Amino acid sequence: MKNLIMADLKVLGNRLWAIPLMAISLVVLVSMIPSMIMPETVRHFMIALLAPCLLIFELLREEKKRNSDSMIMTMPVSKEDYVYAKYITIIILCMTSFPAALITNILVSSIEGKNFSDTLDLSLINDVIKIMVPIIFVISFFMPIYHFTKKMKTSAITGLFIVWVIIYGFLESVYSYFYTVFLDENIDQFGLRILAIVSSAALVHIFLKIKIKKVRTDWLITGWYAIFLFLAILFYDMLMQNLRFTYVYIHIVQNLDNVTGDQKEKFIHTAGNFRIYVSAMFLSMTASISVLMYIRKKATSIFPLNSVSYFFSPLIIFILIHQLIYLIYYLSEKALFLSPDRLDLVDSISKIVLLYVALFIGMIISARASIYLLKNNRTLK
Repeated sequence: MKNLIMADLKVLGNRLWAIPLMAISLVVLVSMIPSMIMPETVRHFMIALLAPCLLIFELLREEKKRNSDSMIMTMPVSKEDYVYAKYITIIILCMTSFPAALITNILVSSIEGKNFSDTLDLSLINDVIKIMVPIIFVISFFMPIYHFTKKMKTSAITGLFIVWVIIYGFLESVYSYFYTVFLDENIDQFGLRILAIVSSAALVHIFLKIKIKKVRTDWLITGWYAIFLFLAILFYDMLMQNLRFTYVYIHIVQNLDNVTGDQKEKFIHTAGNFRIYVSAMFLSMTASISVLMYIRKKATSIFPLNSVSYFFSPLIIFILIHQLIYLIYYLSEKALFLSPDRLDLVDSISKIVLLYVALFIGMIISARASIYLLKNNRTLK
């Protein structure tokens, strides 16, 4: 694997330092324009975007030009080593943002007559990381698509489309539309919306079968798999959202004998809602997972199903990390009895750590998807 990484870096040659230097020069020159006021955050953004993205583009362009991946595949090199080496190389190229941003700060500060010590603060690291996170996120989608199509533009556009339009746009808006907890008492609306989705899918299925008789069955199966996977994710998060309010349920049960009249009736109603919501979400999630397993068992081609699972993986990671952050914060507040300042510190650290954990898991899933495609010789088998 080490030799593969070194080979990728040697392919870039002088461009390994020339491209970051070009990005530095461009940002410094723009900063020197009298009418151009460029905040430090904007400079960091431009450097963190230009340097790694251009290096990655050049690496893949050279690989395609030389057809080096096909040559490597004929050697006694495992596909796992090849893919993991490529991902590590990309992470190394992303790291060039830090020295490039630091050099830019030093040059701009010297031109503006500021002290050198002003360039050495945590804002540089923070700003670079903020832009590197979405870049790595997009790369997690870009690389498997590139391994399958070998088309850089198609892969980049598709990766951006999936991340920014589908994940952050459509899915989150639909997902928030179904939010429900027992304190809201909107389980009926939630059920009707779920029924509307399944009914609409069934009508589309019937329409395609009648009007377009040549429609492939595996396409329809994949559509149903995507719907039930989304529902399984939805039911899981709704279950976790309701379990967050367990302390409310415990408080109600413990004080049920201490209240009378309308308040007692309200307590009984709220406690009953909690049991109904938790049971309904758990059973619905179990049913959705069972349907998913049945579809996978009956499917003639598992490739499109794996592709759908990979497509939904960022949403799954987002939900898991979000729930873990809340769990850490809740345990810190209830069990550790920390002061508000320490509690905010624990919350901030947990968010940062879990963000990196989420990125790491996302990269691993992306790498496994790339390996899967390579082992299937970039076909739909």
